[in-house]
Amino acid sequence: MKIQQIKLPAFILLAAALFFSCRKSPNQKPSQPPSQAPDGWTRIATTAGLRIFSLETADNVIYAGSNTGVIYTSMDGGLQWSALNPVKPGAYIMAIAVFNSKLYAGTYDEGIFVSSDHGKTWTKEEFVFPPVSSFAVWNNRLYCSSSFEGVYVLDETNGSWMIFDSKGQPTNYSLDVEKVIPAGESLLSAQGSNGTFYSYKPAAKQWQEGYYSGNIVAGSYASDMIYDQATIFAAGNFHGPAIIRSTDGGANWAFDTVGLKRFRGAAGELLAEQWARFVYAGSKKYYSLFNTGSGTWIQQKDRPSPVGKTWVANTAFLPLDGMTYAIRELNGKLFLATDEGIYMKGM
Repeated sequence: MKIQQIKLPAFILLAAALFFSCRKSPNQKPSQPPSQAPDGWTRIATTAGLRIFSLETADNVIYAGSNTGVIYTSMDGGLQWSALNPVKPGAYIMAIAVFNSKLYAGTYDEGIFVSSDHGKTWTKEEFVFPPVSSFAVWNNRLYCSSSFEGVYVLDETNGSWMIFDSKGQPTNYSLDVEKVIPAGESLLSAQGSNGTFYSYKPAAKQWQEGYYSGNIVAGSYASDMIYDQATIFAAGNFHGPAIIRSTDGGANWAFDTVGLKRFRGAAGELLAEQWARFVYAGSKKYYSLFNTGSGTWIQQKDRPSPVGKTWVANTAFLPLDGMTYAIRELNGKLFLATDEGIYMKGM
């Protein structure tokens, strides 16, 4: 594996932040949230009015990253929440990971911070091209993705991040990575708005470019991706907002849209994606989040599910002035990260 360290000037970092804001718009502050949530969802008072961009669970603890540089945690299934010391005041925490007993916070414009004392103190690590969009553990190493450029790997000996092997990666298109995930023997990168994704081949020590087949056109992109039970699910803009799946490592794709909420025009035609879609695998259910601009459709279906099984059952709509960014499951409860704080509901 060939790893190259890079150093980039501040004006390029600013360009990265501007690029990311066009995709997910974290700087657009929503108005005041409603006082009560429908359909059994309860808004956590501790985070009401905050923007929660990320959720993660580890060792029966749930972590939530906010727009104030603070991670909120709950150790009792969401009943009580406490604030860790800020990684940096005002930093937007877009991704969280727990790796080798350390807590990592990936931010929108400040890089990555690490704590070895559960958030009492933080150290900034070098060097990641922000914005940080996700973390992944693969082959006992910690990786992260940048929404502006590429996949990075952590060198734990000195706390620095290096560009992961870039052989096979393009240099003039599809540079932004929305998600990096482990997928069996491979590492997958949901990358670019050209209908592309990338899988890392360890034997060849290089990335292989793939395309979303099956009526997928240039301009398609995945805003989220998961790997579960030998199936890849990609959520994003594929002929409008959709979820697609592959059972052969990405060689072939099929739509997983039976009953799925999607944007449609007055004549019933599919419209272009305007808001991000996310997908998540819980203990017994798959969950889909679809942001419409006035709220979020939360749908689910059994896991594992037969091909074509509908998403219609257990559909709920949560009115929001903003977006929902993540859903996580812990101890029989569901948690949502939204522009109005954390929402919780019993399963």
